[in-house]
Amino acid sequence: MPRRVNPESRWILLAVDPHLAGLPWQDLFRRVDERETIVSLVPNFGWITGSYHRAWQSSSDGLALVMSDEDEDLRPLAERIRQDRPGISAQFGSAAIVLGHGVWKEDVPSVRIGRSALTLEEWMRAVDRRVCVVHSCYGGRADHRFLGDIGQLPGLALALGCRLFIAPVAEVPLAAATALHDHLVRANGPREIGLRYLEAIREHPAVALYNLYGFGNERTHGHFAGAEGYVPDYGTRPAVAAA
Repeated sequence: MPRRVNPESRWILLAVDPHLAGLPWQDLFRRVDERETIVSLVPNFGWITGSYHRAWQSSSDGLALVMSDEDEDLRPLAERIRQDRPGISAQFGSAAIVLGHGVWKEDVPSVRIGRSALTLEEWMRAVDRRVCVVHSCYGGRADHRFLGDIGQLPGLALALGCRLFIAPVAEVPLAAATALHDHLVRANGPREIGLRYLEAIREHPAVALYNLYGFGNERTHGHFAGAEGYVPDYGTRPAVAAA
């Protein structure tokens, strides 16, 4: 049940039981709340206090693109991502974008790039970035692997210092992935990545099947959300809830 919720907030930080983390929380909220509210999931409240004001530090700055031309159906988006590479680097500074086919098998998400599934070591190299976007069905699913924490790929990314991990928890059409990509990288969008995400949902509602893990108000142009003096574009502190 909620611990403390500010009804004026447009950003909700949600700490839930790990077996609930794989639900499409953004889609669930938009069905019952007429306001456009950003919902992002966090492992626990201790992670918030320990991570929010800590500046991004890693040896893995820069852009990592993990994708292949072997999947013909994904090729149009892969080409679009490559063409947008300069803009992605300018917007995010440190980011990883993963594009591949995903399946949910034996309670574990598997992401295939071309003919091969990504290994744990390859994931660790990819998600060690400030922002990570995974365009792969079920890439955002998390299960009850770790007591009181988020497991699977979202948990791995946040544990390695990623501040915002974006991935779908169900099957999504390529058009939704394309809409999300376009809004995340466009030059004249809002500063907050979460607001760009809401704009993408307006264009294609299936984008709401992507979950946000971490700080939904993380900014573009390489700036982290906890910077001193930072005021979000939507003007309120986040509501904090637990379930």
